Amino acid sequence: ILCITTSDIIEKDDSTKVIALPKIGRYLSIVLSVIPMQLIAYYTTVAKGLDVDKPRNLAKSVTVE
Repeated sequence: ILCITTSDIIEKDDSTKVIALPKIGRYLSIVLSVIPMQLIAYYTTVAKGLDVDKPRNLAKSVTVE
């Protein structure tokens, strides 16, 4: 379980991971929480051995003229 939060949550066991963000404004915290999610996606892609710069099925969803 991965928890991205601004509150003080303690990791209860090895399966729970907490990413603590600083306490900032309501709308800015939404933008700030995107950064850890993008890093998780990046490192997951690298760990799976996929090409980060050429995602699968990109040509199907983006039309190039």
